[in-house]
Amino acid sequence: MYAEKNLVQVDFTIFLKDKTTNVIKPFSEEHHMRYVFTPEMRALLNQSGFDLIQTEEWMSGRALDYDTWGACFVARAI
Repeated sequence: MYAEKNLVQVDFTIFLKDKTTNVIKPFSEEHHMRYVFTPEMRALLNQSGFDLIQTEEWMSGRALDYDTWGACFVARAI
C-alpha cells in the first residue's frame, strides 16, 4: 500500500486453459489502484456543484467499509 498516494498494489495470477491441448498457463499482472474514501468523494463532489446523498457497496447495497472493493456514490446537483 502507498498511503501517501492513496494507492494500493493488487497482484493477479490468472490461469488460462488451452481448450485444444488442455495445457494450463499462468500469467501474472500487477495493478496500482487508487482508492477514495467517502470524505474525499464528498469534497470533490461539493467542489463540482454536487451533494452526496447516498453511499453503498456496488451490487450488494451494504454499507461501505475497509473491505469494500466497489463503491457506489449517488449525488445530485446543488
